[in-house]
Amino acid sequence: MAFDAVFSGLWLFGDNPVITEPLPQNWRWNSPDYTRLAFNDLDYQMVDRSADFVTLEVGDRIYLRSIATIGNWAMFDLVAVTDHTTWFELEVSVFGTGPVPGLPINRQRCLFDFLRPVAVGAVDPDAVAAILAGHLHRPVDDVAVARAVDAAIVYVVTYTGLDAEGLGLPDDPLTVEGLVNLGERIYLDPSSPGGQLGAVGDPSFVPMFSPEDLAAHNHHYWDRLIVSWGIA
Repeated sequence: MAFDAVFSGLWLFGDNPVITEPLPQNWRWNSPDYTRLAFNDLDYQMVDRSADFVTLEVGDRIYLRSIATIGNWAMFDLVAVTDHTTWFELEVSVFGTGPVPGLPINRQRCLFDFLRPVAVGAVDPDAVAAILAGHLHRPVDDVAVARAVDAAIVYVVTYTGLDAEGLGLPDDPLTVEGLVNLGERIYLDPSSPGGQLGAVGDPSFVPMFSPEDLAAHNHHYWDRLIVSWGIA
């Protein structure tokens, strides 16, 4: 599954669980149920986001992230939107949470990405391998290049949680570019964690926390695809 960005914004968390109009720059939720989110039209920068909120559609994905703590995030699927003129109420269902627990504290800045699922085909490993072979000045049928791409795909589907959902990587330009980038690193450093993953479907591959984050240099390719936390 792939997603297109609808809009993003920062709001301050208000710890009042009653779903009514938040103060300007603020958002809140109905803890401990977390089925309703309320946003003032004015975000942290005092920009009126009402024109953005009215574009939201049922089924959109909402990605809440802590500014302070990497790995502290939550995702929601949008069920309904209500425009209260000066604030918006979003009915949601929790999709998943990150590996680092913790709820936002009062007045903490929170980043929201509002995303829309798009239907795309699955990426073609042979096409990615052909591009990577060109980058490395290797033959198109170089087995080591193909295995590097396979290892990159295994790593990314596990990192994003797509494997647990039975989903593949989308065939879009960012995915292809990211796999070429990651595959090149694995090819040039086969002793790295990713280099030990083997080919797609290799029964010896067991997802685990790596001693290094193989994707650390290109999170921007993969974080948009996260459906649950796999490898961090």
